[in-house]
Amino acid sequence: GVTTMCSAAVGNTISDVVGLWISGFIETAANILGMPDHGLSNEQQKFLYIRILKNTAMVFGICVGCILGMFPLAYPTEWRLWPSRENAMG
Repeated sequence: GVTTMCSAAVGNTISDVVGLWISGFIETAANILGMPDHGLSNEQQKFLYIRILKNTAMVFGICVGCILGMFPLAYPTEWRLWPSRENAMG
């Protein structure tokens, strides 16, 4: 099976990506309510390319962060700061 830490990392990555996708809907609702923009001009916001680029950059950043957070899972057993499940259980 998959370790608890690996399951948590995959779940965290999925929830972060879904949160970023939903942020587009939240930004649209904020614009409808008249809240201030995030710095892009109205012309820039209209371009599909800019929206795709912004969302892709956010997803990439979250995925890189989650992957870096999973590096302790790849440590050799002798480098780990915690006991393995087999050693802890007896």
